[in-house]
Amino acid sequence: MDAVETEKLMDEYESSLFEGLPVNHPVIIKNEKEDRPSVIMCMMDAEYDPIVIEYDQCGVVTFNCENYEYLMLTVDKLDYITFSAEKAKELWETLDKYWAEDEDDYVGWEHLAVR
Repeated sequence: MDAVETEKLMDEYESSLFEGLPVNHPVIIKNEKEDRPSVIMCMMDAEYDPIVIEYDQCGVVTFNCENYEYLMLTVDKLDYITFSAEKAKELWETLDKYWAEDEDDYVGWEHLAVR
């Protein structure tokens, strides 16, 4: 098995840990609890535990580590999370086009969600 095949298998494995969501880049999903959009990024921490990072409209980053006691990140992963915040900001700017003042909610954005 060559490096390309190995990387593809790892990507598929990682994606399966996140119910098929893309890994290592921000995406829009439907937040089922609030029935609104969320911008998240799925990735593995330094110990290869799955984490979900949520980027909000104000630039706040929230880490969801499931049932893990702690989160371990390398400096490179922290840099990547910061770098990805710019893409997340662009996704929120796209979502802003779907904000309906009269309804105080996002309307018609669902086609942008990967899930």
